[in-house]
Amino acid sequence: GITFTVCPSGCDFTSIQDAIDNAAAPSTILVKAGTYNENEINTKGLPYTITGEVASDGTLLTTISGANQDVDENSSVFYFDSGETSTTVIENLIIADGNAHGYGGGIQVFNCSPTIKSCTITGNSALYRNDGSAENNPSGGGIYLSESDSLIEDCTITGNRAQWEGSKDAAGGGIYCTGGSPTFSGCQITDNSIFHTGGDPCGDCAGPECGQAEGMGIAGYETTLTITNCVIEGNTVENQFTTVCDSNSSQTASSGGGLWFKESTVSITDTVISNNWARLYGGIYAYETTTHLLRCEIRGNHDTGIYLDEGDEGTISECLIDSNTNAGISMYETNLELTDSFITGNSIGVDAGESASADIRRTVIKDNSYGGGQGGISLSSANGSTMLTLAQSHLCGNPVGAAGALTNNQVNTGFPSNQVNIDEGTVVSGSCQLTISVEQDGSGDFTNIQDAIDAAPIGATVRIGAGTWPGGWTTRARAINIAGTPDIGSAPLTIIDGGGSEMGIDVVGNGGGQTTISDLQVIDCFSQDDGAGMIVGTANLKLIGCIFQGNETPGYAAGILFLGSTATINSCTFIQNTATGAPGGAMLISNGALVTISGCTFNENSAANGGGAICVADDGDMSCVNSSFRANTVEPRFQGGAILITSAATAELTQNFFCGNSPDQVAGTYTDGGNNILEDACGTETVTVASDGSAQFDSISAAIGAVGSGSTIQIAAGSYAENLDTEGKAIRLVGAVDFFGLPATFVSAVRTPGGSTVLTCDSGEGPTTILENLAFINGSNPGGGGGGVICSGSSPSFVNCLIADNFGANAGGAYCEYDSEARFYKCVFSGNLGGFFAAAPGGLASVSGSNVSLKDCLLCDNAGADPQAPTNILGQWTDLGGNELLTDCPIPPCVADINRDGTVNGVDFAYILKRWGSDDPLADLNGDGQVDAADLGLAIASWGPCS
Repeated sequence: GITFTVCPSGCDFTSIQDAIDNAAAPSTILVKAGTYNENEINTKGLPYTITGEVASDGTLLTTISGANQDVDENSSVFYFDSGETSTTVIENLIIADGNAHGYGGGIQVFNCSPTIKSCTITGNSALYRNDGSAENNPSGGGIYLSESDSLIEDCTITGNRAQWEGSKDAAGGGIYCTGGSPTFSGCQITDNSIFHTGGDPCGDCAGPECGQAEGMGIAGYETTLTITNCVIEGNTVENQFTTVCDSNSSQTASSGGGLWFKESTVSITDTVISNNWARLYGGIYAYETTTHLLRCEIRGNHDTGIYLDEGDEGTISECLIDSNTNAGISMYETNLELTDSFITGNSIGVDAGESASADIRRTVIKDNSYGGGQGGISLSSANGSTMLTLAQSHLCGNPVGAAGALTNNQVNTGFPSNQVNIDEGTVVSGSCQLTISVEQDGSGDFTNIQDAIDAAPIGATVRIGAGTWPGGWTTRARAINIAGTPDIGSAPLTIIDGGGSEMGIDVVGNGGGQTTISDLQVIDCFSQDDGAGMIVGTANLKLIGCIFQGNETPGYAAGILFLGSTATINSCTFIQNTATGAPGGAMLISNGALVTISGCTFNENSAANGGGAICVADDGDMSCVNSSFRANTVEPRFQGGAILITSAATAELTQNFFCGNSPDQVAGTYTDGGNNILEDACGTETVTVASDGSAQFDSISAAIGAVGSGSTIQIAAGSYAENLDTEGKAIRLVGAVDFFGLPATFVSAVRTPGGSTVLTCDSGEGPTTILENLAFINGSNPGGGGGGVICSGSSPSFVNCLIADNFGANAGGAYCEYDSEARFYKCVFSGNLGGFFAAAPGGLASVSGSNVSLKDCLLCDNAGADPQAPTNILGQWTDLGGNELLTDCPIPPCVADINRDGTVNGVDFAYILKRWGSDDPLADLNGDGQVDAADLGLAIASWGPCS
């Protein structure tokens, strides 16, 4: 169509309304950058696209400002009432300062459905005045929709206001919808408000209906509303006060800080509703409304997250309901299905009131005690018609507070079983740390893996001991964690062995929650059909640190078969898995499965007819980063020695290493994220580094940049001044050791103005990123983080490492954040100083969802600058045994015991002789600067056990 322009001079028109009145339709009206003072712009039912200009960084450059004009008349900025359809579009505009009496300060829509895209609607008002100039309650400060099916997409609705005088109500500070079926997608609805400007809030009314403020973000009446991928945050009542009307001791009420609905049907998906305020029901208030929520976050609202009042039905699935004052969910005469959700940090988790029915399945209700509330589930307002069902759920850590009738700190069980039904799959516990152990010798909770899984509630961890176990078990339909026994820096000690005849593991749909499986070897499994090692159906799976080796099938996917799954795979190894009659030696991703792979190794897998390592087919989608593919094969007449991507699938490959795959490396179309290396021959998987130039590299960082995942970097003894970053690669950095097996490769930070950390792992590294025999020393990071090591969202392994003499604002030695599960084995943290932030420890911090593991480690001589800070460890960590946390490092009882084994013997003599003539401080026992006969004499005099 034709494009017409609007600007103050030199364009086709000087005003938007003139362009509408005179331009041929359909056409585009481009409003040039600038501010235009217009109001009641009306497209008159014509299919125009009215668009503003946009800067290269996305900033909107065109503002349509009502400038609060014509305060005695309706003065919305845009006014639609002539049957407009979706072909009438306004986009890329800032719509500001409209001031309407009654409805829609920014935009009014009556009985039509224009499209509103990528606009900012801000600073608009809908108001009521007691002088008779507006008879109706003010509604929709930013947007008012009546009998409209409009799509409002990627818009920001912020800082708008509905305001009233006297006893009228006000609704929808940001948006008001009545009738119709509008959709909001990708919108930010923030900081809108309702404001009482003055006058008697009682007027000629009495009781609780006086002066209501409803839906400070969005209000809806008799509407069918869809909200997807939006943020509804910070909406509030500006001036809350208390007034007694007539003899009724009621307050002027406000409800639905984020959203308010009456007699409506509402579907809300992938949306955050947070930090909204109302006197009652700060998140969502729904009266006689059918409400559906999926994958939403309802958090930090005052008062109550969700209130369902006399609703026909409600469904809440896969939602986080967190830290709302009063209840997370409250119900009255409503039927609710609550599934696969997480309810935490509220005063009450779920408040099931009079004649309410709550069917709660596969849900965690934990730590609901804000302000001394009523625990996990409150039935304090229930009656004989209230019904509660709990199935496969976990209630924990919910203190009773003021709820006298509650028992077990969780749920009132003082009702008959036909009203309160709790199945055997529901666990009620005081502590939320629920771990179920499986040990072959009977020392655990179970001796059978399947029995343990069957008993585990949602969110629990099943920890499987070391040893060889049979396969053939399934995860059941709930999200749990299954953890084998790690051997830090080596293969896991828990082995699932199919014995050449049995399938390994079946991961079934888990209702939207995520199942985590870690630290298992899955070997020698067989399936006559597909998926010998593991089958993952319509489940959400996180797989960490596992090995799949020697599995076989005549069908698809000897290692793992993904069918409609969502999965992330980190730091796993696939070796010699064979699909003898179909594609996908290690893995098949199919039926719409979405799989993300990072830091994995695929070696010597094979398939008959495509995808020796991986086949992506039938709407499958794969993202693979920082992984290595070596010597994978398919039969010569087929393609994709490493990876086959069929025409019906999609894939992205970034920073991967391919070598020796046959007959080719990658077949099919994929998005190249860059830095992939494809080589015909593999050569060695080990490279060397020495600071004196005698090795392949003289810099550790250069070696890291040059190798792919699966490689080993062997680093000679000596000192290296570098700020290291492992770049998300599954590689092994191995330093040298001294006579006593201690690290002899020292890495210190290069000082920069903002501070420097010696080693940073922040690209999703997993346990197959291994740091061994290395000393990380003299880092200084006053700006934040750790001085020696930072692990951010990553979980590398450290073996026989020294982390010493570092300074960091958040932790001196190592700072682990954002779900890091770093592992430390036989490591020493000493002489580190935590910095200026409160509680910054000297040794190690494990925060923001992290849980690091330590085994046989020594932490000593660490300190925090804050006297209240812990010296050694802050946060959650797992003690795998053999650790010492000391204030001072131990002093050997005799100076001649060089290897600190408690005895002066031939080992100590041998070290003195080896260092003869040097100034080695360990062998120079008398401290005169030279290792000589005097030191040997002291050793002879001290011969035997130290005393």
